[in-house]
Amino acid sequence: MKIGFFIIGWLVWINTYAQEAYEIQVYASNTMPKKSMIVEIHSNGSVVGPTINKKFRPIHETLEVTAGIADNFEFGFYVFTRVHNGKVQYIGNNIRPRVMAPAKWKLPVGLSLSAEIGFEKDPDSSLTNWGMEIRPIIDKTAGKWYFSFNPNFEKVFQKKSPFEFTPHF
Repeated sequence: MKIGFFIIGWLVWINTYAQEAYEIQVYASNTMPKKSMIVEIHSNGSVVGPTINKKFRPIHETLEVTAGIADNFEFGFYVFTRVHNGKVQYIGNNIRPRVMAPAKWKLPVGLSLSAEIGFEKDPDSSLTNWGMEIRPIIDKTAGKWYFSFNPNFEKVFQKKSPFEFTPHF
């Protein structure tokens, strides 16, 4: 039985492809406790470069600082950098407030809402892209299993740029 799950998982994995320049992250619904802080560094490398230059594979480093501001509310701040040819380049910043449904509501799932806004600038040109993300977070622990679903809606503030649905599970 276990070998069957392994084979099915492997077949799904080899046929799944996802790539993001900085990170693909699935959030849990819990927020940082009040008066606490966490500092993280996310390191990401791309397996394949962009369509215009498949050999271009820089390393992206993201500094993330998240602080618990109040019960059920946190505030995050990101600094994006790129390491290419031994040179560290500043790319941009995002801010991310997040609110969580209180435990006293006794919901059958964990629930929170995150909003992110900021910019990324292309160090190879003078192009700066401002954008935003609305991320509902729904999660559940069932025995030994943990599930989290983040049905994201993202938008880059450029002419005629639509909202994109980018679900993370």
